[in-house]
Amino acid sequence: KLITGLQENDEPGTKEYRVKTKDGIKIWVLVNTRISYEKGRPKGATGVIYDITKRKKSELALVKSEERLRRVLEKMPMMLVAFDKSGNIIVWNAESERITGYSADEAVESIGIWERLFPDKDYRHWVLSEISKLENLFYDFEINLACKDGSEKTVSWSNISKKHPVPGWSFWGVGMDTTEIKEAHAILEQANVKLGEMVEEKKKELDEKANKLDELNAAL
Repeated sequence: KLITGLQENDEPGTKEYRVKTKDGIKIWVLVNTRISYEKGRPKGATGVIYDITKRKKSELALVKSEERLRRVLEKMPMMLVAFDKSGNIIVWNAESERITGYSADEAVESIGIWERLFPDKDYRHWVLSEISKLENLFYDFEINLACKDGSEKTVSWSNISKKHPVPGWSFWGVGMDTTEIKEAHAILEQANVKLGEMVEEKKKELDEKANKLDELNAAL
């Protein structure tokens, strides 16, 4: 089948083209051309054409699949943060923006983002040290983040990048905002303490009444 779509002025070498066959079918081809010389001057050219349509379709399908996955991760209702080998943030999804108030532009490859998220130097060093010890495989590691609006959020982090590496990401993790859960547990704990105090007071009151009744019976 004759192929149309190659340009007459294309330079020699190995190149990929999206072309159309004589019967109108679009395919991908790899063209390898070489120029022969005689006394230093071009004499002619030879070329080999390979049909790489199946390979290109597989590559394009993989790219689309990765794009869909990244869109899902971007919109997932959990924080997703990924880092490069130098420890710089390279992925900061929409939920990370919502929870912390810091946009991706403020977080990605930002030198001062760690100081803003962990303003207390000692706590910041402790968090980074603990994460380093866990070697990119841990679950439900709770840390406190300082948000842009001045509030503090408790986030439970899990990192499984050791088991499931992602090309281009040195390590990555997902986080869930557990602030309200922690607050609810604190309120429940306070309620339990208060209830225990009330029970103790009531028991003491009943004991005092019982003692008085015993004294009255003894007097009679």
